[in-house]
Amino acid sequence: MRKFKKRLIVACRVFEKELTTLLSPVDELLFLEFGYHKRPDLLQKKLQHIIDSAEGFDVILLLYGYCGGTLHLKAGNIPVIIPKANDCFDIMLGAEVRMQIFSEEPGTYFLSEGWIRQDGTPYEKIKRFRKAAEKRGINLISEFYNGYKRLFLVNTGVLSKESRSRVQNSALRLYWKFEEKRVGIQNIQRLINGEQEEGCMVLNPCGMSFSLKEYNARDNKTFDQSLQQGS
Repeated sequence: MRKFKKRLIVACRVFEKELTTLLSPVDELLFLEFGYHKRPDLLQKKLQHIIDSAEGFDVILLLYGYCGGTLHLKAGNIPVIIPKANDCFDIMLGAEVRMQIFSEEPGTYFLSEGWIRQDGTPYEKIKRFRKAAEKRGINLISEFYNGYKRLFLVNTGVLSKESRSRVQNSALRLYWKFEEKRVGIQNIQRLINGEQEEGCMVLNPCGMSFSLKEYNARDNKTFDQSLQQGS
């Protein structure tokens, strides 16, 4: 496994509490505001600009899933590591675990400490926009939450009692089932440590992409020189 001296880690603020407890002082952490996932075209442009402008780092690690348009990004002068994940909940839980949870109940709404702090709970959002929606004849539950039956709280180890209570209240008010899964912080930690070899891909400055496992398996200098030569 490669050891990087200095990393630039770019992440959504949904990971703020987790990452601030994990990172080395030599790492640089850049948070982007929550909500970019609703405009993946803008997020992709923002991430590409950061990649193209970065200097002085051995690697750039993006804590974004495919919702951020990561499949369309290109490396600049620095290799870029990207998780093989649809969104942040794949990163927290692991893609297979997330799919299993979803297959058990397709009407599952996922939340975490970061999501609650940044966006609130479904019931809180309904209360926030109810008056404006009623004036326009919009039923918020049927318009935005139709088909949901379960609130699933992903506990990465930084969950507050207040946040748990807010989610439980939301589930109660909406007549949804409430479940909580404690996964700890290890999935995120293994990701930023470069240990999820099967779960990440590397974009190289030569324009090619590789699995992190293949990238780590090669001799660093020989592999990097061959990539620059396009072989």
